[in-house]
Amino acid sequence: FPAPLLPHPDFPRHINSSCRPPPGAWLRVVLEKPFGHDLESARQLAMELTSFFREEEMYRVDHYLGKQAVAHILPFRDQNRQFLDPIWNRHHVERVEIVLKETVDAKGRTSFYEEYGVIRDVLQNHLTEALMFLAMELPSNVSSAGEVLQRKLEAFQALRGLERSSAVLGQYEGYAGQVREELQQDQGYVSTTPTFAGVLIHSDSLRWEGVPFLLASGKALDERVGYVRVLFKNRAYCPQSGTLRDAGSSQCKAKQIIFYIGHGALNTPAVLVSRNLFKPIMPEGSWKEAAVQPELHVFGQPLSDYYVYKPVKERDAYSVLISSIYHGRKDSFITIENLLASWEFWTPLLDSISHQSPRLYPGGVENQHLLDFEMVGGDLAFALAEPVELLHPEGPTPSDYKTIQAKYRQSPLVSAWAEELVSQLASDMERAASSAVARTGRFHLALSGGSN
Repeated sequence: FPAPLLPHPDFPRHINSSCRPPPGAWLRVVLEKPFGHDLESARQLAMELTSFFREEEMYRVDHYLGKQAVAHILPFRDQNRQFLDPIWNRHHVERVEIVLKETVDAKGRTSFYEEYGVIRDVLQNHLTEALMFLAMELPSNVSSAGEVLQRKLEAFQALRGLERSSAVLGQYEGYAGQVREELQQDQGYVSTTPTFAGVLIHSDSLRWEGVPFLLASGKALDERVGYVRVLFKNRAYCPQSGTLRDAGSSQCKAKQIIFYIGHGALNTPAVLVSRNLFKPIMPEGSWKEAAVQPELHVFGQPLSDYYVYKPVKERDAYSVLISSIYHGRKDSFITIENLLASWEFWTPLLDSISHQSPRLYPGGVENQHLLDFEMVGGDLAFALAEPVELLHPEGPTPSDYKTIQAKYRQSPLVSAWAEELVSQLASDMERAASSAVARTGRFHLALSGGSN
């Protein structure tokens, strides 16, 4: 059952009293996220549940742990230690990107989104779990749920705390109208809920110090795709054209490992390794080398530049997890220690941005460069400045103040509260009229049609 259905302990109590089997049989209680709203609510929820169930009886589902590409990150690292041990560190990795993009908006789900937003919905759970699989030290036995959990907790401890400047936030322009319609809010209702977020994360571990981990997700974007991308540094310079070289021998082509979660150009889960890195070891029974499709490109490179592996049989994430529940395998589920460690990391950022106004974006391909962001020191910032002028830029701007992302004839639109804007416009028109009449004896005013 979804965790939000637990305002009081009735649900766990009823399950415990009516569904608990006699000694010798097992009880497995499956919970779907969200598991709390912040660290404190997650702790409270854990207390309510542990009053009735043992930890080994609870299966907290994060369906991304059932995604085939995500689930293979640890086995891939383990089976390819001989290749990865020398390069899986700050000396060789330039950056890591963990991304989930969606074309759909939040219509029909605004009540949920108003309470949780994109960071709680996607980054705190799905993308963070993928981050842990990449950043944690490999245990001696990757099949041991206990060893994996211990390494995850150590990786959480090494993460540097997030500041407000660690994130950029956006909200698609139609969201506020959907909220007003679905939640019956008045026309003056202002929402600061982000539907897009990019977050810069650093680890202070010896392995990853200085390597940027970029997590990004959003709704109403240009494509539906999910991937985990490890981009390696490239110190080579090749004077001759790289297009004439074989991908396997060219040191100038990008070097990367991509765990392709699905959709996008490939439209399937996949693991891609640049041919100028190494030919990976993959389990033959579950992954197979895919036929090259020269017309397809991934991150600007033809598919022929990669070793590409796809699952022998594609499986839905939930079918994988339900099978694990029946077999009592807990390595693909969220433990209470794991959950609280994640909320402890994310809650300070969520508190700091709770009243921050996100950047508005139109949605879809029209976003253009509006959501591009860049690393500036240890912070993130949008690459494109907002085309907005405030009437009183030197004064304090309310935290819920919304600006308009638009230009007219290459000039930024002026933005202010309605009453102030009308007053200022009337004053400007009066001044222009007086000046024109003084000069020529007449003044002309042209007004456009419509609501203006």
